[in-house]
Amino acid sequence: MLQRILVAILIVICNLFLLETGARLLVIQAKPLLGKTSTFDRKFQIASAKQPQAPDVLLLGDSLMYFGIYPELLDVLMNAGPQKAFRSFNLATPSASVDMNLFLLKRFIGQSGPPKLVVYNFSPRIFNGAKVVDDYDQAFQSSYYQRCFGTESVSWMNRASCVLERHSALVRYRGFLSGELEKIPRTWFQFDKRMAFPEGHNPELEISDQGWAPAYTVHTRQSLNLAFGDNDRVEDVFEKELGHYHWQTEQIQPLLTYCKQQKIPVLMVWLPEQKLMDRYYRQIGLSQSLLAQRLARLSDQKQVYFLDLSDEKIHQSGFADLDHLNPLGAVKTTEKMAKILSQPPYRGLLNLAGSPP
Repeated sequence: MLQRILVAILIVICNLFLLETGARLLVIQAKPLLGKTSTFDRKFQIASAKQPQAPDVLLLGDSLMYFGIYPELLDVLMNAGPQKAFRSFNLATPSASVDMNLFLLKRFIGQSGPPKLVVYNFSPRIFNGAKVVDDYDQAFQSSYYQRCFGTESVSWMNRASCVLERHSALVRYRGFLSGELEKIPRTWFQFDKRMAFPEGHNPELEISDQGWAPAYTVHTRQSLNLAFGDNDRVEDVFEKELGHYHWQTEQIQPLLTYCKQQKIPVLMVWLPEQKLMDRYYRQIGLSQSLLAQRLARLSDQKQVYFLDLSDEKIHQSGFADLDHLNPLGAVKTTEKMAKILSQPPYRGLLNLAGSPP
């Protein structure tokens, strides 16, 4: 009897081992999402890698920063002078909320130590109290990352579940694996269709070691006006994101409070925008100058700083769309950022050569 039980247990263990091995082989090839986007998964991986020393600058925000500031180039430009080695990372992710950015910031600091400066791109939607919580925010709150790495006080059941998820692909990727099982008929009879590369320009995994990704589109003046001069889709996005605008700072406060506790100054930067954006701001009755004034009041010139580059002279060929920079625009903006960081007060905050310790 005992021998039969042991044989049965051994068979179960062997089957679980084979299933786990198969799951890991499939997951390694497919790299299914654990967050809302593969971009966030990649940025979590970057934030989790222990660095030899804490960085000087950590770039945070949404897709505007994700495409806009090139950290490898910033390092080269900042290291051109006599100062010690400068290091920066870009952890911004498209459609990221403040919670997501704060999560990655804490993860990075926990692994590699605090940066000397956090640079966070301004986005009007972050300060819109009338904006409803979108599916990105909801997906993050229930994601593997938030449940197993971001929640400080959790139940023993959640801790036990996270232990299983961390050590078993079968458990961690159960949603993906069950979905693939359901797609077996399509895999058999629509194999070539399933193997086709997706359309679109979304370089979600073409991310540099320090976190930058390129936006491919390059516009002429004619094509930019044709695409965005009078666009119903853009109007709808503005109305959804910024309609009935109600300015509030509550959403950004957790990040500012955490940085203050860690003694990390924050630079809020309004990245360059195409002048065609003016039409859409006017349409919903939102004043860019008023937004800039309110951001300036948020700055205390001690812990929080504000830099307005929205009117920076960038040729239309440097924009992928109305407010996202392509590599040409990212190079220009990164060069501008390097010049600014090399001057007071940021020179002192970064403790560059020739600045007070």
